[in-house]
Amino acid sequence: MSRGNSRGECHNRMVMLHHKRRARLLLAGAFSICLLFSSCSRTETPVAPAQDDARAALDKLTGERDALLKEKTSMQMVASKWTLDEEINSTFTAYYQGETLRLIEEQMAMGKFGSAQSTYFYSPQGGLFAYTESKDSQRGAQTGNPVSEKVEMQLLFGPNGAALGGERRVDGKPAELTGVESEGVKMHSRELQAVLAEKRAAAGK
Repeated sequence: MSRGNSRGECHNRMVMLHHKRRARLLLAGAFSICLLFSSCSRTETPVAPAQDDARAALDKLTGERDALLKEKTSMQMVASKWTLDEEINSTFTAYYQGETLRLIEEQMAMGKFGSAQSTYFYSPQGGLFAYTESKDSQRGAQTGNPVSEKVEMQLLFGPNGAALGGERRVDGKPAELTGVESEGVKMHSRELQAVLAEKRAAAGK
């Protein structure tokens, strides 16, 4: 099975789930389907080489990301769940400094497509500035002939939400990046934040 066919299978799966999700949104206010665009194995275009000042900005974001992970033990934790359907769902833990969301660690089950562990990093102003993902992907699962892949991804975002850089590896080898992954990450981040806002509102926070 070619990678192109695998992407087609995954795209068809996403399209069907998208329409299903839209119906839920209209009837019951459910969350968006767009995360699945970051859940399928695909190739992407490499990030263009950064100039010195841009590289310094990326290094600064990477340092802030790594430092934030070390600080999470001092933060307030809130556990919750996100569900698309019976096959695709996740559990996640949010970390707050005061009233400000700083981290989300998510474990997602994707049924026959595999599973993923993701971390979302937020600035003191509340903006998403970094994302990491480790995914056990089953390419070709829709055909009944899955091929296991280990996919790792890192993304960095600017204050305006634009993707500034990142990398993707499949089975340890450099792979390409497109804008599809970063858009899916941002959309799912908003879905998780909506779940948290509803939970905190119910708790009177």
